[in-house]
Amino acid sequence: MPAQPAAAREVARHLVELVPAPAPGMAPELAGPRVEQLVSLVRRLLRSRHERRLVVPVKLPGAAGSRHGGRRPAAG
Repeated sequence: MPAQPAAAREVARHLVELVPAPAPGMAPELAGPRVEQLVSLVRRLLRSRHERRLVVPVKLPGAAGSRHGGRRPAAG
């Protein structure tokens, strides 16, 4: 599944900016600069923790698989 991770510090900064302002409705979506595959992110996380685990990509069946199987991250 494609994902577009954002740095926690950047997300926090945007949330702090939203707090004092009047409620505008939906907050803007935040996304990182690159689209990455979730399985690759999990493998990198495990390597950074020096953990050895088998990570197997699983394709979801039906509409969920069609939505998440592409190259673009799914919008909420």
